[in-house]
Amino acid sequence: IQSGISHDKENVFIILLERFLFVFAITIPFDIRDMEADAQADLRTIPLVAGKKNALIISNFLLCLFAVLCWWHYRNTPLAWLNYAFAVSAISTFYFVNSKKLQAFNFYHYGILDGTLLLQGLLVLGSYFLL
Repeated sequence: IQSGISHDKENVFIILLERFLFVFAITIPFDIRDMEADAQADLRTIPLVAGKKNALIISNFLLCLFAVLCWWHYRNTPLAWLNYAFAVSAISTFYFVNSKKLQAFNFYHYGILDGTLLLQGLLVLGSYFLL
C-alpha cells in the first residue's frame, strides 16, 4: 500500500493460501501432542477423528501442497528466487514433522516446529540477498 503498487486479488489470495497451508501443516503435530487432553475435553481434532498416522499424512500432504503452490505461483515471475527458500523450508519442515528423534526433545513443539516460521522468513531474506 505504501509503495503505491497495486496487487491483484488473485495474487493476494494465493499468498494467503500458501501461508495458510504451511501454518496448518505445522499445527497438526501440536494437536497430536494434545490428543489426550482434547479427548477428555471432547474436542474433535484431526488426530482424534482421523488417527495419529493419518494426521501426519495430512500434515505431509499440506506441506507438499504448499511447495507445489509456491512453485506454481512464482515459477515465471521476477520472484522465482523465492522458490529456493520455500523448497528448503518445506523439505526441512517435512523432516522436522516426521523425525522421531526430534519429537523426543522437550522443545520440539515450541522450539523446532514454531521455529519453522522463523526459518522460512530467514530463508526468504537470505535468498533475497544471495540470489
